[in-house]
Formats: sequence, C-alpha cells, structure tokens
Amino acid sequence: MTRFAQLTYSSFDRRDGNGGGWQVKDVTGGLSAEEQRLLCGHVATQLDAGVELPRFPTPAEITELPHQMMHMPVRLDDAEALVTWHLAPAGVDASGRPGNVFAHVLVDHDFDPTDGLRPIERWRSPDWLIPYGPEAVLGADLTGEVPGRGHVDRRTVASWLFAPRQWRTNTLAAILDALAGHRAGGLPVVLATEDVDEAANWIAAVSLCTSAGAAAHISFSTLERASGLRHAIGHGIEIICVPRLDVPELAHNDKVVVIDTAAHVEVADLGGEHRTDRGDAIPATPWSAMILELCADPATFVEAVTEMDAAAVSVGDRGLHPAWPAALLIARDPDSDLAHEATTIIARYSPDELRNSELYDVVADGLAADAGSTAEAWHHVVLQGAHDDEPERNLVLAEAAVATYVGLALEDEQWLARPGPGKLPARHLKPDAVNGEWVASAITRMHASDPVVLIHAIELALRMGLERDGTLRQLMIEQVRKQLVPRLIDLEGGHELALQLKELGAETRHLLWGEIARHPQMQWGRRPPGALLASPVVDLLGPAADEPDPLTNVDPSRNTGRRPPSVAPMLTELAFAAVRQADAPEHARFIAAWAQLQAGGVDDQGRRLTPDTVSSLVVPPFDACRTRSMVQRFGPQVPRAWHLPHLLGTGDTSDWREVWMLLQRGPDAMLGYLAALRLEQGKPLGPPPLVVGQARAVAAAAALHPVQDPAARHRAHLVLAATLLHGTLVAVPDALDQPDRMSADEVKMLSEWGPQALSVPRLVEVFARRAQGSPLYEEAPDSGTTARALTWLFGLGATTRTETVPLVVALLQEQAAHGGSDEIIAAVSSVPGLGERDIKSLERWLNHWLRRERRREGW
Repeated sequence: MTRFAQLTYSSFDRRDGNGGGWQVKDVTGGLSAEEQRLLCGHVATQLDAGVELPRFPTPAEITELPHQMMHMPVRLDDAEALVTWHLAPAGVDASGRPGNVFAHVLVDHDFDPTDGLRPIERWRSPDWLIPYGPEAVLGADLTGEVPGRGHVDRRTVASWLFAPRQWRTNTLAAILDALAGHRAGGLPVVLATEDVDEAANWIAAVSLCTSAGAAAHISFSTLERASGLRHAIGHGIEIICVPRLDVPELAHNDKVVVIDTAAHVEVADLGGEHRTDRGDAIPATPWSAMILELCADPATFVEAVTEMDAAAVSVGDRGLHPAWPAALLIARDPDSDLAHEATTIIARYSPDELRNSELYDVVADGLAADAGSTAEAWHHVVLQGAHDDEPERNLVLAEAAVATYVGLALEDEQWLARPGPGKLPARHLKPDAVNGEWVASAITRMHASDPVVLIHAIELALRMGLERDGTLRQLMIEQVRKQLVPRLIDLEGGHELALQLKELGAETRHLLWGEIARHPQMQWGRRPPGALLASPVVDLLGPAADEPDPLTNVDPSRNTGRRPPSVAPMLTELAFAAVRQADAPEHARFIAAWAQLQAGGVDDQGRRLTPDTVSSLVVPPFDACRTRSMVQRFGPQVPRAWHLPHLLGTGDTSDWREVWMLLQRGPDAMLGYLAALRLEQGKPLGPPPLVVGQARAVAAAAALHPVQDPAARHRAHLVLAATLLHGTLVAVPDALDQPDRMSADEVKMLSEWGPQALSVPRLVEVFARRAQGSPLYEEAPDSGTTARALTWLFGLGATTRTETVPLVVALLQEQAAHGGSDEIIAAVSSVPGLGERDIKSLERWLNHWLRRERRREGW
C-alpha cells in the first residue's frame, strides 16, 4: 500500500452511454470499493458559502471562489488514515443543473511528521483540482501528484496573528482552551468567521500551537452552515467554521461553544474561565497560557513552532497530547511561572520514545525541579502510575519520578514518620544498580529512634534493592532484631505499632516475620496459642490477599523424624488470624485446634479446654482424615464435645467409620455409645443396656450440638423410642423434638426386640393417655419430663402394611396380631396410678379397640 491515495467525486457524464450523475471520477493509490463509498459519504453535494457566486467566473475568480476543506482521522480497512476533503464549486453539471460541487479527496495512510506539513497548510494549494463547468469536470484528471503547500504557513500565520490592533492572540487562547475542553468531554467548537480564508488562518493558528503530528489529528472544517452543524458534529469535526452571518441562528444552540472571531473575548488567567460575547464559559488551560508565554511576536511564534516540531519529531510525534510540545519548551525554563503545569503535562503525557531522546534529561530535570517537596515527588510517582505493580503510564517518566522521590524520601525523616502505609514505588521499578547516595541516606535512617521511621526506611530500601549493599543489610538486620522485633512481640507495643502502620510492603513483611519467628519468646509455653502476637501484628505481617496462603500445605499430623507431629508457633498465629474471620477455611481451623491440643489443651485465653464445650474451631466438622489423625495423636486429650459435630452431623462413609471405630474402642463411654449408634445405622437394635446407653448419650449430646445428619437423627429417634418403650425414662432434648416416622421393618424390629426389652405396659400407658376416646385421655398433659417424653413418643409415626399410624399403635397392632391380645389387656393393671375403676374402664375400651382392629386387619 502506498502512503497516499486520492479520489475525485462529482456529478458528471462520462459520455459512454451510461448516463451521468454523482459518481467517483478518478482513483489513485488503490482504494477499495468500500473505502470509496465511505469517503464519498462525507461529501456534501451542495456548497453554500453564504455569498453569491459569479455566473460566468474568470479563471482568476474560479481560483478565489470559497472552498471547503474538511479534515479528520478515519478508520479505513482496520487502520487509521488521515483524510482531507477539498470541495470547490463546479458550476452547472452535464444536465445543466447549477450548483455542482467537485470533491478532491486525499488519504494519508501513514502520516510522516518529519514532513512538517500540517493538513491546513495545503489550503489553496494549486494542486487541488477545482474544475468549473461540465467540460472542465470531465477533463479534470488525477496526476498522482499530492497537493502540496498552499497559502498559509507558520510565517504568514505569525504575521496575521500579531497584526497591529487585532488582539487575535486572545481569541486564539479561547479557541485552544475550547478545543482542550472538547477533548476532555466538552462541546465542539464553532468559529464564526468573515470568510473561508479567515477560517483557514484560525485553523492554521491552532495547528501551529502544537506539533505537526498532533495537528494532523485535529479534525476541522473551513466551511459549514448553522443548519448543517449536526452533520459535521456527527462526523466528529472538532473545529467547525461558519459564516459570521449565521451567528444569530446559533444564539440558542447549547450543543456547541461559539466563538465569533470578530467579537471581544474576555480572557481569564489560568484556573479561571474565558468568556465569549455570547456568554459561553471556557475554562482556561495550561495549553493557552504556555502558548501566550512562548509567543510574544511573529518571530517568537515561528521560533516556538520550529522548536516544538523538532522536540516532537525526536520522540516520534505520534499520539502526542497537543499541549505536550509547548510544555516541553516551558519546562526548559526553570524560572517560568508555568513550570509546574508544564511538568505535570509532561509527566502525564510523555511517550515511551522519550527514553532514547536527547530530551530525557530535560524532562528528568524538570520532574526533579518541580518536586519541591517529598509530597510533590510522590505526586509525580502516582501521576505515572509508578506506585503499584500495574503497568505504568510511561516507563521512562516512571523511573525518573521514582528516582527523584526515593532520593528525597530517604532524606526526609518527617515524611517517613507519617503514620499509615509507606509510600512505595512499584516493585518492577527497582533499579539494576545500587544507588550509593540512597544507601548512605538509608544507613542514616537505620539509626532512627522512631520505629515508624525505621520501618518506612527499611520498606523503601528493600523495595529499591538497597539491601544488596552488605553494610546496609547487616545494619538493617541488627536494627530489626534490636529495635523492631521486641516492640512487635510485646502485646501492647505491637498492637499500637501495627495500628500506626496499617500495611507493609511484601519485602518488609517477610523480613520481620522471619526475624520474629526466630525470637526465643515465640515458643510454646510462653503464651497460649493464638495469643503469641497481638492480632493487628499478625494481620500486618501475614500474607496479602494476592499472595499464596502459607497454611494451605501445612499438615501438623505429618510426623517428621522422631519428634511428635506439631505445628510451628508463627503458623498457629496465622491460623488463629484466619479463624477470627468469617468463613474460615477448614485447614486453618484444624491447625488452630491442633495447636491448642499441642499446647496441653488450652484456648487462646490460656483457659483449659472443657470436655463438654463444642469449639467453633471444629464446626463444621473437619474431614475424616484430619479427625482420625487428631484422635491418633491426642486420643482422650481431644475434648469429648469436639467429636459431636461429626458424630451428629456427617454422613455415613467408610472414612468416618474408621474414626468411629477408634472412638468406640476408646475410654470415653459417651463417645463409645455415639460411635456405636453411628456404626449400627440400619442394623437391628442391640441389647437393652447398649440401646439405653446410646439413648442417654445422644440425648446429652443433642443438648450440646444439633443432630444434623438425617440418618443419625433417625437412628437417635429409634433408640430413644426403644429406651422409652423399654420403660427407662430419658429426657428428650429440644434438638430431637421433631416428628419422625418408622418404617414397617423398624416396627417389626421393635416388636421382636424381645419380651425382656419391650414394655407392653408402657405401650398401653402411652396409647391410653394420648389416644382420643380413651378413658384416660389427657388433653393437656403435665409438662414434666415423663409427660413430655411420652407425648413425644406418641408423636412418632410408623408405616404399616395399610396405613400410617402412631408408632405405639403399630406396635400394639403387631403385638395383638401375634396373639398378644390377652397380654395387652393384662398390661392395664401394670399402668401406674390407676384405680380399680380406671382399670375396668380401660380394659373395656381396649377390648373394643382390639375387636375393631381384629376385624379390620383380618387377624
């Protein structure tokens, strides 16, 4: 692809029999059909200059007719091109229609700023094709020559801009700042001019206030009408020139900033607002202020343009902020009142190519000179994005800003004494070589008595790699051990210092953590686990959110050598820090629990662990592997209640059965009964002593921890029911006071449990006191333990062959079906608390119930 392409577009007849009309006439440079369509879509087929054109113009008059030049970047074939449209009146077309327009379009695929030619400098170039009349249009052919310089350049514009008694520089300042405001999200700029040549001069003046490369990306139009502003704005035109006669039509248009170039503009100082005669407010920016300082007359204007171009070309002049070239010239003068504003623009917008430019020293010196204090130097670090590990705005300027900041900060004890996180440059900006001046300053800071100063100095030294100097590193370690570690391990002193610092750099955290871990006081026995360090100290020194969790791969159950498996004290502190947060991970809870047992069974307050308290560390339960290792290592030292979450809350798996078998064989009877209950799920009931033991154990355990596993809860209901039906009273805990239903197999299992186990009098008693219609029915039973237990027992359901009934009813039906009717009647006399009259009445009622059941079931 060649750099330049051109096309012409007009209404004409080729006289080839295909008729006339608007069409592309000639193309050079290889533009695709789609690109041609896009370029022609920007051409207006009418050119209304607001003046009457001569009917039969002479060749000289044709040259002076009002033309429109429009320029903007355009996306062509997935790449940006700079396109200039030149539109000229063409008289009548081949059909005799007046008002024809001839468009000559220039496409620059690869703008070269070293040309030094801004797009507007092609204004009135003799190389633009401007045919007038159908014959001339038909004969206007592209030669391949690119339109060159026209009637405006830096010297003609300088003379025009500084013409006596014109005050055009004030208007220029307003235009520059209006354009800057538009690029910052404000409104497009409309210039009201006397004619198109004046419009071209203003556009040229703006273009010459920046580099050629930046000027090439300023979109403009020398001629639009107020009625067509929406079309121009829609195409992205930034500076739109209209005839002055359109100003009244723009009086109420609040979608643009209007500057009448013949009217007075009230110019404000930097930080204020310019005011146009229409009342539009334009915030004053450093761009206009710098241009006015640089350009006092035609000679200084031309000189400044030349210098801006040279500076821009030395860094490639691509994608530059329009104020950057002027800012660079201002930055060369340290006495300028605008030096700070210039440095800010340079710091924010300098290109990466600055590194290899001779201007680098100018910029670096400017940054250093602008940093009158450490705070201002840090501002430049932040401005470059050089204070974190994300990509910086500009690597060259980031390095320069960091160098200035570090040198000042290491000398500024007041800056280092500020509480809160240290102000640290990004890790990747650490210089390759050790800076000797920084090392000398850091050595001085190592003797600071203020621990905040010392830590912040260490942070900065480590971040900049100064520990590579052996003298500084040795002194740093000595001061850490002597000054910082004793304060950090002191509970009150460490708490206070950690709250002052709030956050530390990774290098400093790692150094302090390692030195604290080596301190003799950080051993078991001096303080309980979880209280070796103040919580804020652990939070300060522990891993950051984006760092790996050091606890993830810690397994305190792994035996290393001859010593019993254990967990290091400092890791214990991290584990406790984690469990103090919501949703602590299981591995952290396990390490903390292990540490409490390892320390002899004390909590983080130094209190003995109680056997009947369920620690929050074990809820939810650890996995079976961790629990088994804890049982194998500590055995009976593990508080009984710590096992309840898995005995009452986990599903039945082979891994858990291994744990439960260990507990079943252990010395704790309660845990043995609960383990047996879990191991015997789905199996027949054991002998009454075992069942009663399980019932009492599960009742006591459920008072401490909810029975969450459905299978465990159902087995608990079964053994509770069996115990109560055995005649042994067990208080039913609230945690198990919910409805349940036994299967037909379970009903059969209970009924066959054996005469020595199942108490028929208890069955009769429960049935008689809770079944409506019974002579002993109690609508509101006593609230005592026995009454509550029997009420609960009656509330248990059962599934029989034909229906769902209360469990006691199903058991009575089973008893009667196997020839136990007489036994049921005989059991009435064993119901406690019945008189002769109650016995007779109950026997009659039971006989009646049994006869009805016998007929219904077909016994």
